[in-house]
Formats: sequence, structure tokens, C-alpha cells
Amino acid sequence: MEARKDGKPNPEPKCRFFFPREPREAPAIVEKEGRSWYTFEAERNDTHLNQFSRMVSLCWLANIDISPYTSVQAVINYAAKYCSKGETPSTTYAEIAKDILPHVTDTNPILSFVSKMMNKLIGERDYSAQEICHVLLGLPLQEDSRVIRNVDCRRPDSHSRLFDINNNGQLEETSTLYEKYLQRPSRMDAISYFQFLEMWNFSSRDPERWNPWQRPARAHVLLYFPRYKPIPTHPQFPEFCRVKLMLNHPHRNHNKLLQLSSERFHTYQHAFLRCSSVHTYPDNHYSEVDQEALKPEEDEFERPSQAVEDITIEDWHEIARLVPDLQADQETANLLGRRDVNINYD
Repeated sequence: MEARKDGKPNPEPKCRFFFPREPREAPAIVEKEGRSWYTFEAERNDTHLNQFSRMVSLCWLANIDISPYTSVQAVINYAAKYCSKGETPSTTYAEIAKDILPHVTDTNPILSFVSKMMNKLIGERDYSAQEICHVLLGLPLQEDSRVIRNVDCRRPDSHSRLFDINNNGQLEETSTLYEKYLQRPSRMDAISYFQFLEMWNFSSRDPERWNPWQRPARAHVLLYFPRYKPIPTHPQFPEFCRVKLMLNHPHRNHNKLLQLSSERFHTYQHAFLRCSSVHTYPDNHYSEVDQEALKPEEDEFERPSQAVEDITIEDWHEIARLVPDLQADQETANLLGRRDVNINYD
């Protein structure tokens, strides 16, 4: 056993899933050491056998285990955690090709690359059979009691354009959420963009019929994109300040965000710092200055992923992933022994 720098021996590593587990002839509810709740232990004849249900495994056709909960609060925590858990982003074709290139054989590189690429694509399982069946049958993938709005935080000239089909079957361009806010009636002058998104019903084509949501309707959940870094030394901080002004400061022209009352500022940083020192705004859930990024809690029921080097992906990188003509980085295959200089020498 290796010793630490302080001379004390390192503790013996233990599996946080309590494997290996003792064989059991009958299931039981037990209390694990160091845990304040009870745990279900299934019947098992192998120390590394996972808890499973034959019916669920046959229906789901994937690796799965069962862990019955023993309290109502545990059920609530589990449901809330997995409903808000983000999915692993899909691997781009460029990234797949980059991983394959070092393993391309030199005898027939084109055939080797294509075959390995096809095998990789078959192995990528981004959509489950259950999800595909729901889509084909027109069944809803989820049900919720809150309205979720996607909020584009880029500059207005970069916002995605929306189109709708009118009664004549023709496409017509519709206003974005931000354009609707800028064109709001005069009676809504004091309403901020954040209040407009969270508490107002503006689905009607007639702005005069826009009104706040009434009880029992609840505030909308706002999904911001992109989320600029709230760190003053970060290059994205000016855009962060612009977004905070756009959400909190009532305005009718995006170019007027640099002007507060009779005072004109040259940068969004100075305007935001001045505005935040004079006014107190409600929490718009778009981070605060110097706020650290939230990190997911340790998952009790999933194995931790292997540690990888942190990579900062800028917003324009995420948008570039959507470009259909994005080409993969190319690497020269290892053709040692089959180069022109080798063939001519032979």
C-alpha cells in the first residue's frame, strides 16, 4: 500500500456502489454503513450481479438496474434530478473521423476509413427505440406543468428568424420574442424584458390583448442561450453585461442600452455597473458577476465518467456544429513503406 505525502497510508479503495456484495438467498431491506437510509438488497448468487428486473430488462433492451426508494423525499429528489439532467452531447462527424484516422490501415486506407466510420456510426445510439416509437406514433415525449421559453441572448441581428404558415398555405415571417417586446404597447413601458418573458401572455396577434398571466398560471421557465461568462476578466464579459441590461432595463431600442436616463456610456460594462449600483432588480436566473458555474452533484446510481481535460467551447463553436458542410480535420494516414520513395527504391 502506497503512503501519502504526510506518511500516512492511503485508505483502501472502496466501491461507492458497495460491490462486491454478499450473496443472498432472499431479498431484504438493510441499512448500509455510513448511510442514513435503508437500501433494498435483491436475491443474488454472484457478488458482482446487479439488481435487475427480468420484465424491465426485456422491455427496455438495455443495461438497467433497479433501486427501490424507501421514502417520499427520495422519490422527489430522484425525479427532480433526472428531469433536469442534461443529455450527453452527440459526437460530431469531425470528432468521429479524428478518432478513426490514427487507426486507419496503410494497405487500403479509403476502405479502412469508410468501414470504421460506418461501424462507429452504427455504435452511436443517440435515440432509443422507445423514443422513436413515440415520435412515429405522434405521442408526447413528456408532460409538464410549466411553460418553457427559449431566450436568444445574442445581438438582435443574429437572432434566428421565425416563419409561420398562414391560412393561404404561404410562409410569412413572424416576430421574434425580442421584437415583440420592443413593439409592446405604451401601457407596458415600465415592463422589463425579463418580466415580459416570465409573466406576460403575448400569444395574441393583437398587442392590445396582451395581459399578465393570472393565477393559477405559474411563471415561465426561461432557457437562456448562450450563457456568457460572468467573469470580469473573461472576453465574454461585455456580452454578459449587455444581456443583463437587456433583461433588466426597460427599453424600446437595443442601441439605447448604453444610455441610462441622461447619462451615455461607451461600454456595456460601465453601463451595467452603473445601472446595478442604482437599481435593484429581481433575480433573472442569468448568473451574477463572478458567480461560479454550477456543477452537478455526485450521482449515487451512475458510474463516474473518466476524467478528461476541461475544454472551453465558445458559443460560436456550438453554432458551427450546426453547419452541414463542416469538414473533418484531415490527418495523413501512415503509409510508411508504400511511399513513392520506397516503391522507386525497390
